This record gives sequence, structure tokens and C-alpha cells, in this order.
Amino acid sequence: MQEGREVTSPTLQEIIVAKFELQRRFGLQIERHLAAELETLGELRDEVLQGIGDGTAEPTVPLNEIFSDYVAFEFLFPHLLRSSLFLSNYSLFEDSLNRLCHIIEVSSRSRLRLKDLRGTGVIRARLFLDRVAELTFDEEGELWADVNRLRLLRNCLAHQSGELGEVGSDLDLLVETHPALTMDEAGHIVLEAEFVPWAYSRLESFLLKVARYADSARNKESSA
Repeated sequence: MQEGREVTSPTLQEIIVAKFELQRRFGLQIERHLAAELETLGELRDEVLQGIGDGTAEPTVPLNEIFSDYVAFEFLFPHLLRSSLFLSNYSLFEDSLNRLCHIIEVSSRSRLRLKDLRGTGVIRARLFLDRVAELTFDEEGELWADVNRLRLLRNCLAHQSGELGEVGSDLDLLVETHPALTMDEAGHIVLEAEFVPWAYSRLESFLLKVARYADSARNKESSA
């Protein structure tokens, strides 16, 4: 009888990659669905307009209803769905970061715990990692700057419906410099299709740096 291969548990880095890949695939399916619906509505609109123009057909669907749906799929639904995708991914990011910090607490037998520090979210986690794991992000200043701006964007979308506040802020700088962020006529931030995958990549990169340290700490603990 052939002996079975030893089953090894996935590393923390592998778990992070798998979770983010699932979110990427889901986001891609959403974008494909939006594009397909918009194409279908465009064809229906053109067909109805042509039929009305040459008098060969009466529209089976009211023209105003077709245009209303077309506008919704071209402008409203993409923004709502991309904002929801980003907020969902950021929640995954913060939850994963807190779990990694807890693993580091246990593995390093640290007296200082994440919950002992003031603040919340990624700001508190970075302070913990700096003190307990001696993990700094100074060498990757642009990565930290992006993650911090994504934190501000998350708060803006969740609490202000995307209405940009102070001019000259870090979030204002992100909107001005990122090609996949725009503003609508009412002064609200709009996420274009390319933005969400970029945000996923930056958040994942931050987590993977922490996960590498957590994997190392956990391996040292198990071999001690």
C-alpha cells in the first residue's frame, strides 16, 4: 500500500494570497457582468431608435426606461459596486492584519498586546509591529503612504459617501494623482475600473510583509 504524502498546512502568506485572489476573481466577474449588460442595453437602445426613426417598429419597452437603465449601468452601478468591492477588501485587509498581529503576539510571547495600544486599524497595527516585531515600513515609504491613503479613502466612502473634504490632504493628493480616481459634478470620489485591482495589490503587499514575519515567528516557536 502506497504511503500517503504528508499534508502540510498553508503558510500565512499563502492564505493571504488565496483570499485576495478570490476577491480579484469576484471583482472581475462583476466588471464583466456590467460590460455585458451595458452592451445589451446599448444594442436595444439603438434598435428601438432605428425602428422609431424609419417607422418600422413600435418599441416593446418604453424608450425612457431603456435610457434610464443604460445610464444606471454606465454611471451609477459601476461606482456603487466598485465602492462596495473596495470596502469589502479593506475590511478583509484590516481583519487579516489584526489576526497576524495576534499570531505575532503569541509566537513572540510579547507582553505588549495590540489591544493595549491606542488607536484602531492599520495605524495601531503599525505601531504594534514597530514595537514588538521591529517591523518598520520606512524602507517602503511609498507602500505605507498608499496604504494610509487607502485608509482615508475607506473612511471617506464609508462615512461621507465619497465626498472629498479638506483640499491638500493626503486623500486629495491620491485623487489628484491616481489616474483611476475621478470626481463627479457633486464633488464625490468616483472609482474607475482599474482602481480596485490596484488597491488590492497595495493592501496585499503590505499584508505579505507582515505575514512573512509572522510565518518566521511561528516556525521559530514550533521548533523551540
